[in-house]
Amino acid sequence: MHRIAKLFAVTVCFIALFATLQGTVFASSSIREQNAQPLVTCSGNGCNGLDPVNTGCSATASTILTAPIKWGTQTVGTVNLRFSSACQTNWAQVVSSIGPAQFNAEVERDNGVDGPLLGYCVGVSDFCGQNGVVGSTFAYTDMVWARDVSALAFGEMLDPNSSQSGSACVKQQPGSPALSC
Repeated sequence: MHRIAKLFAVTVCFIALFATLQGTVFASSSIREQNAQPLVTCSGNGCNGLDPVNTGCSATASTILTAPIKWGTQTVGTVNLRFSSACQTNWAQVVSSIGPAQFNAEVERDNGVDGPLLGYCVGVSDFCGQNGVVGSTFAYTDMVWARDVSALAFGEMLDPNSSQSGSACVKQQPGSPALSC
């Protein structure tokens, strides 16, 4: 009987030790995952013309400027100038507040020390010279590097059932307040 009690006590201790070690391994792997930096595949001018999601740049993105897009007095969406701290790049994003819509979005870098005038566009009309972004709730452009020059984001939403459209634009100038354009 004494032997069974001893065996039971050793088994309980072993199970407790195993559970503690499992918790430690799980907790340390969770901490590593939380502290891991996003994997990005480009930076600076090397990101020009690339997709912010596919390159990992969107993982460190924030909206630095925003403006409402309106049809008359009704706000139907926003245009955002996005910035990736890891990649040091900008892109335009248009987001609908009324559900699926048609979009045009453009990002542009001014001519200057970061390079020549450069812009990328995605959209549904002749504005962008291509078709796409129909029936979605958002659209975004490829990236530009604009560390020391102005970056501009333009967005337009089109109502496919009428001739209504609305647009907005924001521009960030280094060392200066935001501008509406």
